[in-house]
Amino acid sequence: MAHLLFTGFKACGKTTIGRLVAARLGRRFVDLDEVIEEIHAGEGERLPFRGIYESVGPEAFRELEYEAACLTAERAAEAERHDRALVVALGGGSLTQPRTRDLLTTVGLLVYIRVPLEEMLRRVRENGYPAFLKSSDPENEFAGVFREREPLYLEHAELVVDVADRLPEEATAFVLAQLKDLRGIEP
Repeated sequence: MAHLLFTGFKACGKTTIGRLVAARLGRRFVDLDEVIEEIHAGEGERLPFRGIYESVGPEAFRELEYEAACLTAERAAEAERHDRALVVALGGGSLTQPRTRDLLTTVGLLVYIRVPLEEMLRRVRENGYPAFLKSSDPENEFAGVFREREPLYLEHAELVVDVADRLPEEATAFVLAQLKDLRGIEP
């Protein structure tokens, strides 16, 4: 029973699709961003994910992300002992740090949720730009960071699922169909 780890850039739908896939498969869902919030709260201050990034900065944030990946790997191992598997939504930058990437790629099947850049830009315009964007031209910076990260997603994902124009339920059904074809995973 393989754990499923959803990766992709900001606003691609990792969390939304991950939650729906977990529900359809009867699996526990873990959002790495929420694990980071949990760890940070344990250090004394409860902040939302964005606030954590802004308060600690990118280097300390990547350390928290590694801690969250370690904790998630432990939770995955515990789930396996009970013959269960997890569905995990990773952060968009989780694969950028080699030790975090190396750990996560051993936990389960990495699935890249691929969406065209233009669609992700539309979504962040509506819902707010990510905290890591610091320039006066956030759209160009967003596009530049995406172009840097996409090769990592493509290199390390065992499955690439293009969900471009699909609504969440349609994207979920499409992801599940791809998983069934690749690994025989079905609800």
